[in-house]
Amino acid sequence: MPFEIFDAKEEPLVYGRAYGRGHRDEGHRMITALLSHAERRPAVPVLIDLTELTSVPRRSVAEVFALRLAGGLANRRVAFVSATSAAFLVARYIEQFSPQHDVVSATFIDRAMALQWLRGAIDVSPSSDWL
Repeated sequence: MPFEIFDAKEEPLVYGRAYGRGHRDEGHRMITALLSHAERRPAVPVLIDLTELTSVPRRSVAEVFALRLAGGLANRRVAFVSATSAAFLVARYIEQFSPQHDVVSATFIDRAMALQWLRGAIDVSPSSDWL
């Protein structure tokens, strides 16, 4: 599973992108890279783009990913963007662990909407039409 982690040029934002066929080991490498990068940018929002991911982990693996992400991204906003229902469900599963670690997260199907939420321009709730 190829991935990229970088800082957005136009605003303070850590951007993570995974694409292709997902694999547990590559997922762990991506999370390690993302957490390492985010550690150097305290409190900067994070966007995790899964729109080009063609397969997703099993629930047990997603739970491990969720705990690592939530524990390592405390005190910041994290937006997940997903184009497939399977990746969307995994992102929502990860989102469930966020409040336990002081992470405010939301899952979107639209990157522009995710960016607006990260900037604080819109509010979302579980019943929102934006999700």
